[in-house]
Amino acid sequence: MEAVGSWLRSRWQVLVPDAWLEACVGWVVQESGDRVLDPEQLQQQVLEQWLLTDLRALGQAALPEDLAGPGPSALRGCACVQVDSLLDVSQPAYSQLQRCRGDDCSDQEVCGATQATQATQAARRPARMLMLQLTDGVRSCEALELRPVPALRPDLPPGTKLLLQGPIACRLGVLLLGPENVRLLGGEVEALVERNRQVRLLSRALGLPEAERAGEDEGPRPTHIPGGPPDDDDFPDDDFPLDELDHALSQQISQDAVPRHQEGGSAPFTYLCTLQAGPWPPPAAQEVRLQAFIVTLQGSMRSRGGQWGVAACISDGTGYLEVELSDAVLTGLVGLSAGEWKLLRRDDRRRAEAESRLQRCQRRLVDMCCIFTVRLDPAGERAVVLSADTPTETDRAALQERVEGRRGGPDLP
Repeated sequence: MEAVGSWLRSRWQVLVPDAWLEACVGWVVQESGDRVLDPEQLQQQVLEQWLLTDLRALGQAALPEDLAGPGPSALRGCACVQVDSLLDVSQPAYSQLQRCRGDDCSDQEVCGATQATQATQAARRPARMLMLQLTDGVRSCEALELRPVPALRPDLPPGTKLLLQGPIACRLGVLLLGPENVRLLGGEVEALVERNRQVRLLSRALGLPEAERAGEDEGPRPTHIPGGPPDDDDFPDDDFPLDELDHALSQQISQDAVPRHQEGGSAPFTYLCTLQAGPWPPPAAQEVRLQAFIVTLQGSMRSRGGQWGVAACISDGTGYLEVELSDAVLTGLVGLSAGEWKLLRRDDRRRAEAESRLQRCQRRLVDMCCIFTVRLDPAGERAVVLSADTPTETDRAALQERVEGRRGGPDLP
């Protein structure tokens, strides 16, 4: 037993409690019956049992305690972790959900203009970016595929074990992964496979009901598993069920809406797939409202000419858009203009307050999901987010009206 434990630690960086190891070795020996196992066979079978075990049952910490802190940190050395779930946050959730459900629109006839629009959208499609929920059995964290990691793929079963190899930078509790940081060990956990399969994760992310029967969430399994960023064919441009998305969002807004009156038309917001199905970029400057979230920040916040700025990619579940967050939005999040913040930071007694404000702003950006007012530029420059507002009760009512209008007849917008 001691030799097996030493081999697990030195060869795989695997930490297990003595009680589990003793029980596992005893079970393996018992299952072998009269057959005598050599040391290598015994080691391999114990490793295979560990790969199928939920690390929470073992309670062996491998991740450092300071990863969840607000400041920059890093994972140094190696750590074995378990993948509880993962999602590709670079692609519209609805497109992925339809893919899982087998809703294939490839046989539909499309006109030349539609084909050209799809080709333009494919050219703008970003590289794959997986977001992973990880645990060592005691501590949990998130990890982001900052650069393509061949060892990872979107259909890894929940419970898969990874060997993380540092140094790995960590920002706001999220590990930033590159190809040199991840070694795939394998395995799965049966209970997690059932609870966190892709179609259920995507349904939760969109606020849609999860499949009630086991057979409903068995989508077609891919015949090709890409090692790096997916090919264009991996994520087809599907027709989005906007009425279903409208209904889901109206239910979500009804729980979080701010009860205040809002001036304006009956449409609370539009969808990116609707905008990008027409002339794109738009022939004239226009402002649109989008219920969206920030997929990723494309750089650090900066202060230039006395104004805040940061680039980002946003998504509403039907498409994505590269934007620049305006000075007004960022000033509201920081609580100070760029000039005021610089003055505060120069005061040694209040420097910590200035840094705290900036860190709080960054955390709010990571979690931001709201109604963005976006100015689209006909010249094809990056769109600008003019405001970011919490949905109101008026938005919910207008959205519900649109749902009922769409169901009332095919000719209604």
